[in-house]
Amino acid sequence: MKKLMTIIAGTILMVSMIAVAGMAQPFGAGAGAGSGAGAKASFRGHPGGPMNGGQAAMRGLMRLDLTDAQRDQIQAIMQEHREVMLADCDATSEEMKAIRDQLRALNDSDYYDEDAARDLLYRKFEINTEKQILRQKVHHRILWEVLDAEQRETLAEQRANAEAFGRGFRQGRSARGAGGYRF
Repeated sequence: MKKLMTIIAGTILMVSMIAVAGMAQPFGAGAGAGSGAGAKASFRGHPGGPMNGGQAAMRGLMRLDLTDAQRDQIQAIMQEHREVMLADCDATSEEMKAIRDQLRALNDSDYYDEDAARDLLYRKFEINTEKQILRQKVHHRILWEVLDAEQRETLAEQRANAEAFGRGFRQGRSARGAGGYRF
């Protein structure tokens, strides 16, 4: 049972990492929710953007020997997600701009209202949390609607290997930072 839960958790995280990597900054570097109408033109899925986020995620999933039908399903899910995220960003951009302006005003006033700042930051957190939930939903759909059990297991193994490599890399860096190498 523990192995099954580890595989499921690992698979979810691996798919999440792959999809998030492709969509991490959908409006270009330095932009985020509420970056305004001009940001829409540089969205990766739009002409002129550097790469379609779905293409980057597909590259990560290629090691799974996806069928053409699976690739098509993933592309459809990613396209639907891009459209939802664009609509969400359009809907929340003004609110996020207002929050930034109000936080700036709090810093510029001679009295700092912690309660007002807390309320604004909680609202900003709520907006961003909803966006993350949408991303997680996409990852879950790909994992459970598109991939089969063997592919999910392969993803879990890839994640475990990546984590093991990352731990070794971090340990090696910390040893060098301490003035020596560990063997």
